[in-house]
Formats: sequence, C-alpha cells, structure tokens
Amino acid sequence: MCVTFVCRGPPGNYVFRLEKDGGSSYPYVKNSSGTETQARFPISLVTKDTAGHYCCLYYTGDVWSERSEVLKLVVTGATEFPGDLGLA
Repeated sequence: MCVTFVCRGPPGNYVFRLEKDGGSSYPYVKNSSGTETQARFPISLVTKDTAGHYCCLYYTGDVWSERSEVLKLVVTGATEFPGDLGLA
C-alpha cells in the first residue's frame, strides 16, 4: 500500500517540506512554476513505522510558513515482511 501527502500553498515558487512527528522531514520538493500550488510526497511502502502526525510547510525564499494543521496517519492491519519476523 502507498500513501501520497499533498501539501498546498498560494501560487508561487516555493520549496515544500513534509514533517513527521514535528521533526523528521522528507525530501524537499520545489514547484516548477509560479502557477503551481502544491507538492506531492509519495510514500511507496507504508508500514506501522509510517504511522504518525504529519504537517506541511513551505519556504518563500525569505521565511518558512506556519506549519499546516496536523494530519494523523493511522496504519491498521499492516503486515510485516518475513525478514522482520522474530523466530523463537
């Protein structure tokens, strides 16, 4: 299963950042033109470690925006890969 977070801002040339749990950030994405208003952050492999609280920010060239409202990602029914299983 995969998840894509979409961060939005007003039209302009921005660098967007996705943060998880108030700290770790995913790669920056820069808009290609001044008319685009969003950046996409795909997470191709969702596991229980992916669960958490996410928010977006964007950089205007002078200052970072306020953090967006927090989105809580809950992962249910996730299965682990065989390599992650402990054997007794």
